[in-house]
Amino acid sequence: MNKKPIRNPILRAAFAAAVVLSVLVPIQHANAQVSFTVQPQNGANNVPGNSTLVFTFNQPMDTTTLVILPANTGFNGSLAFSSNVPGTPQASWNIDSTVLTITFSSNLPGGAQITWTINPDNNISGIPLASETADIVPKSSGTFTTAAGNSCDPDGIPDTYGSISLFKSVTYQQTSTATPTLKNDEPPAFYAGVRSPQANNVTSATLTGPGSTDIPLTGFSVTYFASEQAVSQTALDTSYPAGTYSFSLNRSTGGPTQLSMQMPSSTSYPNIPQVTNYQLAQSIDPTKDFTLSFNGLQSPAANDVILLDIADSQGTTILSAPDLCIPLPLANTANSFVIPANTLSAGKTYTLRLSYGKTFYVSTTNPTDFASFGALQRQTVLTITTTGGVVVPQPQISSSSFQGGFFAVTLGNLTPGTDYRLQYSTTLAANSWTDLDTINSTTPMPYFDTASSPSTGQRFYRVITP
Repeated sequence: MNKKPIRNPILRAAFAAAVVLSVLVPIQHANAQVSFTVQPQNGANNVPGNSTLVFTFNQPMDTTTLVILPANTGFNGSLAFSSNVPGTPQASWNIDSTVLTITFSSNLPGGAQITWTINPDNNISGIPLASETADIVPKSSGTFTTAAGNSCDPDGIPDTYGSISLFKSVTYQQTSTATPTLKNDEPPAFYAGVRSPQANNVTSATLTGPGSTDIPLTGFSVTYFASEQAVSQTALDTSYPAGTYSFSLNRSTGGPTQLSMQMPSSTSYPNIPQVTNYQLAQSIDPTKDFTLSFNGLQSPAANDVILLDIADSQGTTILSAPDLCIPLPLANTANSFVIPANTLSAGKTYTLRLSYGKTFYVSTTNPTDFASFGALQRQTVLTITTTGGVVVPQPQISSSSFQGGFFAVTLGNLTPGTDYRLQYSTTLAANSWTDLDTINSTTPMPYFDTASSPSTGQRFYRVITP
């Protein structure tokens, strides 16, 4: 079996100055201790619910080692948050890769303690947050408390609850006005998951399917899951047919917690989502509201859902609906959604994911202290494109050191006819950048930094427009 967590679980509540044109290239001694400061400070109180979280590091970081997963899935990356943080926090770096800004997908709950942890023990990604010289950030945690006046709760589920989830999902791709077809790189998938509540942890979990079939659950700390992909929906439904699926959870104290869900037949899947104004969505004016039209969920019941997500080319979520804290409502009877003006940027292509879910089980009382969900999902993925914008070539920069402590810089992808200022810094401190030379696409490479000397120790380089 090809076991692998699937993308986009159906119910988020369950998982749920100068223009700098290059990246910083550091020359740094190895094995340097990585340290940082953070705002809001550890222990801060009355923090506004719309605040950002900013880490400032003492050296450039390897941004590819930053992995953030949705806080309420029970899985952690190299930067983890408490489960009361809504959605997936989004990250942005400054040009020097020394300042990390975390923006939350909606307002944080009011009067709540928010916890963050760098390089937690149960980092499922296996990638620790580290500097560009591979120095790993020591495990660190901090908390702050939000102001009580901001009381928006994105899902209405107590933050102390765990979750039990069971669903099957089939993903399609839309590339024209024609009916979407199966998305080859996201096969139909089965998923079952258990996440412990804050009190009385789940110490082990089992799942039994129809005909007393054992479905092994893999454990990560207090989180347990099973997932499997299939070549088709038919194959998926054969492996995981309609019938009773029973969870049995052993707890730190007391007897086992039991829950059974009835998986419906394959005729209960929702209809395939399809955007009906596909062509218009390929030339969106980002400065204006855009109404995205779609075929709608057929015969929705009270707990059925429509979900919409838009992500940029880096996979960063730009918009998720419904989001009652913004608010961005999206009823399960809707056949259109307005993307607000200035949500998207000019001249960009985005990935849009439209999901329909038929829910066969939902409860926040059975069992107690769990939010439990079961659903069949179909989702369609397509690209949307905005008009306007100017594509500016991104200079490429690299550097190397030579015996004796001298440095050289190589630059590429420079725009012909454009002069750039090459600058260096030895500390990355504010106002520490010094002009080295003016260069352009005709300057011979590599460029030797004659201002460096054997006593330099370290150099950081960047290029900016004049």
